[in-house]
Amino acid sequence: MPRYKRMLRSWSISIFIFVLSVFWLIPVGILAGLLNIKSIRKVWPQLADLLEHSSLANSLVSNFLPTAILTLLNVAVPYLYDCKYPTLSLG
Repeated sequence: MPRYKRMLRSWSISIFIFVLSVFWLIPVGILAGLLNIKSIRKVWPQLADLLEHSSLANSLVSNFLPTAILTLLNVAVPYLYDCKYPTLSLG
């Protein structure tokens, strides 16, 4: 493969990773904002009352859910790379 094609491919992959990283800020920021009692109360007051009365449910929503969602988003990244660049071997 000629040098210019390798460089073009390298730069396009770097740009794609940058765009995807910036894109990831949007869902992570939204989820971080939504997964606290004050934000939940604005959207769904009954759920906020339930979370305040149940320490287990509050702990799950406040601690477990953000971590689980961020982990799932991170697991999705290699599949997005495969969709964008199917000729690259990622695994």
